[in-house]
Amino acid sequence: MNIKKCEIVKKTEICRWAEKLTKEVYDEWKILGRPKAGFKVFYGPVRKKPKLMIISLNPGNSKSQQDHVRKSSIHWKNDRKNMDGGDFSLPKENSYLASLNPFAKRVMELFEGNENVVKKSVITTILLFRSHDLKELEKATKYTEIKEFSNKIVIEIIEVIKPKKILVIGNRTFSKMKKIQDVHDEKIVKKFGTGGSIRRAKTDQYNILVLPHLSGAYGHTNAIKKIMRQELRKFIK
Repeated sequence: MNIKKCEIVKKTEICRWAEKLTKEVYDEWKILGRPKAGFKVFYGPVRKKPKLMIISLNPGNSKSQQDHVRKSSIHWKNDRKNMDGGDFSLPKENSYLASLNPFAKRVMELFEGNENVVKKSVITTILLFRSHDLKELEKATKYTEIKEFSNKIVIEIIEVIKPKKILVIGNRTFSKMKKIQDVHDEKIVKKFGTGGSIRRAKTDQYNILVLPHLSGAYGHTNAIKKIMRQELRKFIK
C-alpha cells in the first residue's frame, strides 16, 4: 500500500488507518462484483477529534451529461486506477471547497463565512457506494450486503475519529444513522412540510444537527436556506 502521502502528514497513524479502511472498502467493492458507479469513503484529509464531521446519504452518480458530472465520473476513474495500483491515499484537501458539484456548492453556501470549519472537518457518507439516488441503490442485487458493510465501516469511522459534533445532511440519512448509533434527546427545530426538517439530537459522545437534504428536488426557498444557515451557525459556534 502506498503511504508516501501519509508520511508528510503530522498525524501519520490516523492517515494510515484511513488508507487501510479505504482499501477494505475497495476489497468489498470487488467482492460485490465491482459496481460500475464505484464508491467514496473520505472527501478529504482525516484528523482525530475534529470540531465537525459531515455525513450525507451516499456519493452521487448522476446520469446527467453536465460538465461537473463528467468530471465526477473522471474522478472515480482516476480513484479506481490509483487503487488498482495499490494507492489508497486520501485527497490532500477537502473536496467540497473547490468542487463544481451542485451538492458541494449548496453545502458551501450554508457555510458561508465559516469555510474554515469545512476545511478542518471530516466528511463521509452513510452508505459509501455511489448511485444516481437512493432508489437506484436499493434496487441493487446486493443492497443488503452494501448496507450492512457500510454500517460497519461508518461505526468504525465515528469511533476512531471521535468528532465533537456531526452535521447529518438529510432526514433519511439520520433515520439510517439512528439504526447504528445510540441517539437520544431528539427534537424537531423546524419542519418544512415535504421538504424535511431541522432536528437536534445527541449521543453520549457528540451532538447532532440534522438538515434537510440539499438536493434540488426539494427546491428550498431562500427563506428556508436562511433558516438552515442560522441553525448551522448556532451549532458550529
